Amino acid sequence: RFVIIIALLASTTAMIVIIEWAAYLNIQHKGFMSPSSMIANAISVLVAYIPEGLPISLSTGLTLISTRLCVEHSVLVKQLSIIETVGSMTLLASDKTGTLTQNKMTVSNIINCDNIHEPETIAMSKDLHQYVLDIMKVSVLCNQSKLEVVSDNSSDATIREAKGSNGIDKALLNFAEKHNFVNTVQSNFTVKFVLPFSSATKISVAVISHNEKSSKCSDGSSIFSVVMKGAPEYIVARCNSYIDEKTYEEKKLSPTVIKSILDNISQVSSTGKRVIAIAINNSLPSHTFTSEYVFKSEPTANFPCTNMTFIAAIAVSDPPRDGVKAAVETLRKAGIQVAMVTGDAPGTALAIANQVGIVSTYYSVDLIDSLAKFNEYEQQRLSGADDIETGKTIQELQKVRHNNNSENKSSIELVKYSSCEINESNKTSGIIVDGRDLEVVSSLGWDYIFSHRELVFARTTPEQKLLIVKESQRRGHRVGVTGDGVNDSPALKRADVGIAMGKSGSDVARDAAAIVLLDDNFASIVHAVEEGRLIFANLRKVIAYQISAGSWAELLPVLATFFLGMPQPLSSFLMIIICCFTDVFAGIALCNEPPEKEILLEKPRDLKKSNLVDIRIIGYSYLFYANLESVGAFLNYFLYMSERGNTRT
Repeated sequence: RFVIIIALLASTTAMIVIIEWAAYLNIQHKGFMSPSSMIANAISVLVAYIPEGLPISLSTGLTLISTRLCVEHSVLVKQLSIIETVGSMTLLASDKTGTLTQNKMTVSNIINCDNIHEPETIAMSKDLHQYVLDIMKVSVLCNQSKLEVVSDNSSDATIREAKGSNGIDKALLNFAEKHNFVNTVQSNFTVKFVLPFSSATKISVAVISHNEKSSKCSDGSSIFSVVMKGAPEYIVARCNSYIDEKTYEEKKLSPTVIKSILDNISQVSSTGKRVIAIAINNSLPSHTFTSEYVFKSEPTANFPCTNMTFIAAIAVSDPPRDGVKAAVETLRKAGIQVAMVTGDAPGTALAIANQVGIVSTYYSVDLIDSLAKFNEYEQQRLSGADDIETGKTIQELQKVRHNNNSENKSSIELVKYSSCEINESNKTSGIIVDGRDLEVVSSLGWDYIFSHRELVFARTTPEQKLLIVKESQRRGHRVGVTGDGVNDSPALKRADVGIAMGKSGSDVARDAAAIVLLDDNFASIVHAVEEGRLIFANLRKVIAYQISAGSWAELLPVLATFFLGMPQPLSSFLMIIICCFTDVFAGIALCNEPPEKEILLEKPRDLKKSNLVDIRIIGYSYLFYANLESVGAFLNYFLYMSERGNTRT
């Protein structure tokens, strides 16, 4: 828009000059100005209007700031224009693992229907050896990480650590290696087929076989087993039995046992630990699954992934990063809404969100029960059904007390409250949404979600993360997204500001993002926001200076030459030299002005109201600042001419 304004002003003024010469000067004052002089003056008008030094000043200033971000704060800016965009960001959708947390996972608990064990206690128990062996079997064989020897200068012992894959796999393999189970398991079993973890199914599967020194079937074929790990609710849904840790007997998985398992998992998840479940199926018939059998996963798995036997759930701790809570608080003061988008269970997500400050009050979070019922309500309301109340706000239609009996609850009940009902005082508190509900959320449901100040999305898939970005953008948010995996690349690409991790991030994620945090430090985003807001404020100063000094102040001498017949103070060439050399250094200096003390206490600018160039800055530049410069320039010109006279020959 700024270019269009300057072009219109320049072309209009040039046309006025030509018309004035043709209609008046060339008729009334014949010989006052030749056609060639008129053309030169018209060109000078066009040159004078264009602030030639502005692009150089802006690009140089942005380059210096991006260099400062990279050197001082380890923030690699891949696109110069994105710096200003970061400053106007209103919503930051952050991944959890590796971004808000350290991605240093360790096994912290073993969970079953009866107990929540400490890992050291159960791993070293001789009475539970066979039960522990099954846990280690799944941990080692249903795993895509590998052990590598690491140097240890303090001793001569060989130390191996898990490398590659994800944090969960590395934590499980390190746990098995710590208790000397890896060699035992790998010497007795061989992995025949692997079905990697899928964000759609939430499980990973491996088919294993006994080695020759293990037992064989009567026909001599190998004995196959299916081992599985994944999200607890998805694993339990595929199981019909469980192993009793004390007797090592396989028992029926009754609703009571399932409730006991899930209650124990929920108890551990509420402390911020990530929980996965493991299961096994040893009942693959040998006459079907012979040693020559070819296992496939496309179009569907040709081996059983149901009727599994539940073994245990494993809790993995991943502490929050230092400085994340302070960074979240700073971003919130800056008017930026920080949301967590994670694939973890709601309990784990909520606990970590509370620890890092995304959720400020743990017990004022609305737990979504069924967002799909928003659609049901909308359809009934639009159809004019008699049993739907009209004329009320969303909040009034959602008021359901926690102690209501089920028969008294409305068919449009949306929210299950942990301690409070929605009203005007708490309607902007936190909300946690399960990703499985997002596919059926109506427009009204999304409005309700984004009316909350604190957002947590749990059990989300990459497709749902992209959906969250799109829906927030439709509601006027300028969205930043952090991610490190290949599956995060669509959301990183769609976001206004895609932020990838430099150390733990994949190549695909780094390519899709506009900014890369080289040290994986979430707090670096605060510096990027500060620099983004600073560059916007400084760019306005540069533009104001360039269009006043490099445009209007140069135009007036040209017009004075044309209308008053004064000797030309500036040639077109001299105007370009001044703009591209003298004015550039002043512009760079303005780009590097330090920030105001309260720059991170201001709200993000409104993109519809606050533009880089607006009528206010144009009026200030042309009508005030440029005229002051012009007065000083003309005074110097007149003093010079009065003493030296016209030196033109």
